[in-house]
Amino acid sequence: MADSLVAPVGFDGFVYDAPPVTLDSNLTIGGLPTARALLRFVLPRAIRDSSQIIRATLLLVSDNPPPTFTPDSVFVRVRRVHADLGAKSPVATDTIDGFSRPFAGTPPDTIAIELTNLFRLWQLDTISPTTAYLELSSLVRDSTSSPPDSTGRLFSPEGATFTALRFFSTRTPARRPALHLTYVPRIRFG
Repeated sequence: MADSLVAPVGFDGFVYDAPPVTLDSNLTIGGLPTARALLRFVLPRAIRDSSQIIRATLLLVSDNPPPTFTPDSVFVRVRRVHADLGAKSPVATDTIDGFSRPFAGTPPDTIAIELTNLFRLWQLDTISPTTAYLELSSLVRDSTSSPPDSTGRLFSPEGATFTALRFFSTRTPARRPALHLTYVPRIRFG
């Protein structure tokens, strides 16, 4: 009787044939092959030059039904860009970002993201492009450290997750993204 050796089978990677991207007008963030969506804001000169921004809130309406249910807590992150070069725009490395509330499972029908600090920055830096990326992020906690890390760090999967969120774009008039901007106009004397 001959001796036989059993070699362990190792995982060498995976092959994923992404379905073709549908040609619709929705914004998709997360998932494969899409990672993030680009938003361009138009900030009128009268508001940008001589008013005080009190609050800026971006409202995104989820595509119904949600295409992917998330088992982990995720949130939508808005990051500004250094230069508007379209899909290849470099992302700013500062911490002036906007975040939605974290959620797990089905996303809410409308997601609100506070962008007051970002709009105040655009008001101060008048040559900065008023463009930002929407991306899917999560909070990762390191439980192996001693003591355990309770603050965590941001993790943006960038195509490393199957979780995808879809929102209506500006091409859908009734459900397009909305910006609620509260500001105090310049006071004219005399």
